[in-house]
Amino acid sequence: MRLIEALSYGAKRLKSYSDFPEYEAMVLLEEISGKSRAEILLEPQDFCEEKVSLFYRYIKKRTTGKPLQYLLKKTNFYGIDLFVDPKTFIPRPETELMTQYAIEDGKEIKHPLYLEIGTGSGAIAISIASRLPDAKIIASDISIEAIKLCKKNIIHHNLEEQILLVCADLIEPFKNNKLFDIVISNPPYIPCQDMQDLPQLVKEEPVVALDGGENGVSVINRILKESPYFLKDKGILYIELTESNIPYLKIPGNLDYSIINDQFGKKRILRVTKR
Repeated sequence: MRLIEALSYGAKRLKSYSDFPEYEAMVLLEEISGKSRAEILLEPQDFCEEKVSLFYRYIKKRTTGKPLQYLLKKTNFYGIDLFVDPKTFIPRPETELMTQYAIEDGKEIKHPLYLEIGTGSGAIAISIASRLPDAKIIASDISIEAIKLCKKNIIHHNLEEQILLVCADLIEPFKNNKLFDIVISNPPYIPCQDMQDLPQLVKEEPVVALDGGENGVSVINRILKESPYFLKDKGILYIELTESNIPYLKIPGNLDYSIINDQFGKKRILRVTKR
């Protein structure tokens, strides 16, 4: 079988399971064949039987609802390659703009100290550390499995000197310590009553990274309540959310806040500053 024929087969099989079947088939084919996109499209190369069988297996797994990123065991966030697995949330492009804001704020601070709450694969912490060599980041997560994966990504990018990992429930270890210049979090924010309506692809991800409790703000409001006690004066807090969360936010009176649209025009970023 030629590579282009395998691509056509994969795209047809994925048509009912993906919004981008041609793209996903191409990514899988590149990974399995070791060939570039140009080689797949333009050169009349044969695909060895062993790799054809592997490609078929990947396509079949994808049709059962497995996310492409979990099949490949990697993804890209903010231009950085990361390992991912089914025990961690898959980083999304929607989070990249919030990360960029946090980086830009950090540029104005000498040796900024960051806290990322719910680091997962480490996407945000690694993106910040990669672009701010003088920054220090404490990255926390309640899941020991997430911590293990995050450590793997940190070592892969040689950032052990900048990022400290802590296994913790939100901000418990940091209460009453006004340490941080910038705190950032992409917490679970899907209302519990909406969990059953999620697309099958999303349901493959860890519930703990998705379910935000009643109205989706259980974790968000816990972070907000404690934020005056772990932010420095004039410290900044970024939280990713969805528009339906906004009416239920409980923001302490000594904090100023604004809601910022993401790059897709959706109300996505809560920016809080401590007076």
